[in-house]
Amino acid sequence: MKLKTLIVLCAATVVSLSAFAEPHPPQERMSGRSYEYQQGFRDGWQAAYEMMQNGGNNWNNNNNWNNNNDYYRRDIRIDRARYVSGKRSCDFTRNLANRANGRGEYLLDANNRWCGDPSPGDLKQAEVRYYCGSDLRSAVIREDESGWLRCN
Repeated sequence: MKLKTLIVLCAATVVSLSAFAEPHPPQERMSGRSYEYQQGFRDGWQAAYEMMQNGGNNWNNNNNWNNNNDYYRRDIRIDRARYVSGKRSCDFTRNLANRANGRGEYLLDANNRWCGDPSPGDLKQAEVRYYCGSDLRSAVIREDESGWLRCN
């Protein structure tokens, strides 16, 4: 009986000590993947570890990250989107945010369908500012062309 108790206590000690060691992501999940994939996997692993160290307090009832964890976010959050010519512009921030927010990447077609033609006959371009975590990024896409908004 004492041997069983000793084995159980040793196992519990090993488990509790391993909770304090910083974990490393499983290499088999990353082998053969791109550098960007591996970095995202490591970042996610680290964010989960830190969340658990804090008792899961950064996880809200909707199973989404709270705003104070923006550093670890890898999804698009549109800050501003305008379709402009040299003379006029129109704002399509809300429309683009409804389509692109929460995605890792979004292919944006710059055309008059977003908010009409602000300046008929003039060349226009879509100018977008968006966040990936705490990084503010921008993209400029000429009329009738496409370009990627990427966070991953």
